[in-house]
Amino acid sequence: MKARHVKLLHLLNDREGEYLSGKALAENLGVSKRTIREDVRFVNEHHLKGSLIVSSTRNGYKLQGIIDEIKESLYLEFVERAAYVSKRLMEQDSWVSSEELAEQLQVSTQTVNADIQRIICSITDQTQITLQTRPFLGVRLCGSESSKRSWFISLIKDEYASKDETISGLTAFFEGWLTKSDLTQIVQQMDEILTSRHIQLDIKRWARLVVVLTTIFHRQTQFPITQFEQATHLADEDQLADALLILLGVNNHDERSWLSLHLNGLKIYSNPMSWKKRDHQIKLSLCLRESLEQLGQQYGYPLLIDTQLIEGLQQHLGKAYDSLRHHVDVYNNLLPQIKEQFIQAYQMAVVLAKSLSHSLSFSIPEEEVGYLALHLQTAIDRMNAEPVQAAIVHNGTNIMATLMRQKLEQSILNLSIEGIYRLEKIGRIPENVKVIISTKPIALTQKHILMTEELLRTSDINRLKAGLHFGELRERVSLHNFFLTDEHSKKRLLEEFVKQANVQTYLSSIQDRESLSTTEVGNKIAIPHPLVSADVPRSEIYVCVNKRCIHWGTRSVQIVFLLLLSEKDTIFYESIFREIYQFMRSEKGITHLLQGKSYQSFIESLNM
Repeated sequence: MKARHVKLLHLLNDREGEYLSGKALAENLGVSKRTIREDVRFVNEHHLKGSLIVSSTRNGYKLQGIIDEIKESLYLEFVERAAYVSKRLMEQDSWVSSEELAEQLQVSTQTVNADIQRIICSITDQTQITLQTRPFLGVRLCGSESSKRSWFISLIKDEYASKDETISGLTAFFEGWLTKSDLTQIVQQMDEILTSRHIQLDIKRWARLVVVLTTIFHRQTQFPITQFEQATHLADEDQLADALLILLGVNNHDERSWLSLHLNGLKIYSNPMSWKKRDHQIKLSLCLRESLEQLGQQYGYPLLIDTQLIEGLQQHLGKAYDSLRHHVDVYNNLLPQIKEQFIQAYQMAVVLAKSLSHSLSFSIPEEEVGYLALHLQTAIDRMNAEPVQAAIVHNGTNIMATLMRQKLEQSILNLSIEGIYRLEKIGRIPENVKVIISTKPIALTQKHILMTEELLRTSDINRLKAGLHFGELRERVSLHNFFLTDEHSKKRLLEEFVKQANVQTYLSSIQDRESLSTTEVGNKIAIPHPLVSADVPRSEIYVCVNKRCIHWGTRSVQIVFLLLLSEKDTIFYESIFREIYQFMRSEKGITHLLQGKSYQSFIESLNM
């Protein structure tokens, strides 16, 4: 239960059955009256048992029933308890006993110990901090001050709907660190500086900046940052950091460097050129080229010849280098849309980030992966602007084949006919030609075969247009590649799916890919796949429809496309991802498949 919901119930309970106006509740909780209405509805549905918050247009709200009878405890949720424990550990380098924390949180020692274990599990090696536990001593936080602060800030969730709610929530959260008057003054001065520099932030970035400044305000006297290594000079961010530190009364170069990196992580300035190159740029350039070469080989794109892509990624990663190295949170409000609309580019970005993380020895968070995907999508679009290289195979007269060529090139603008070949000469078709338009059935591996009549009609041309990029799902998902499951979790579904598909050897790699960034793309669809290319002669696509929706990352999933993509036919990568995206946009097709839950309904849904 949220702390705000707890306070809401306490306010109403203290009234002993009398009404309290929505305006009074809103002022007490620092939110809007609309938020109060939403909170009341949520608490009634999810927390109360044997009692109810009733509303009156004239009088406001009152609690009916006994507050002790609730579906869940009024104790703070784990996330809020974890934040409290973390703040407590930040205050001292010595041990803090579980009994002391349990008494302060009004929970059992067992609950505190369980919370500590969950906190330990959430700390990765990359964060450069450790949570040590000892019997009879308790727990303590170890690491540099900069690492402690960055980790602590990441625990504070951006759930505030307004500035007033932010101030109210952070006043409660930072109780003991500063007063509401202190926080209000920091906010007012911060807003003045942002306004004078024509900087406008959405509520999430605004709230996070308040948290960063509040943390500096409290920590810099007793726990200042020292010997902070910054490899990149960020011109705009450094200037803004200087102005913000003046309002806090801080004159410390290391504090300035640390704040500058957080401003960079918040993407307040979008200019990738506003930084000076340092020694790390040479290493970054070499690692980037090596990673792009591997990525291009895996997905079949000549990425290393795209100078715009390389320069764009070097500028972007060069500026982000220090923020990533010091594990600063990265802001990306477009991540859900990027994962949904640029499916292939995002999958490629995950692989690129994995390779770079290994070479550079620091992790690249999912939000930053989203920015890498935008660079890759731009490169893919440039490559796709090139005409599709095709060949005509015929067994008729030369004049008919010539007429076919002229009509195709006139009607399909992104099509370039490399040549005309008779059936007995198809072995001479160049390797770079991946599309064959044939008037007779032929069997060629690694070629996309489109059948047509010699005398082209308008319907034939339209079908060929679509066939240049679509048709892979229908062709590659056979009855033997379609499965129904009845599982309750992602883990169990993946295990059952690979078992039915007889591809258990890839389960570990599929799970590794999921650990980097979950593969749900929206509209109840997920696209799991191994982290590396499959060692198969031909790419395979498997489809699974589960009996119910299951939690998969941040969204629910019921339809799963399992991709085993082979480097040996990379020409189909883009068309596969594009088709899945088109299917995902078809509400009618998805509804038809979920209602039918059969292979036939899947094939029918592709045409909807």
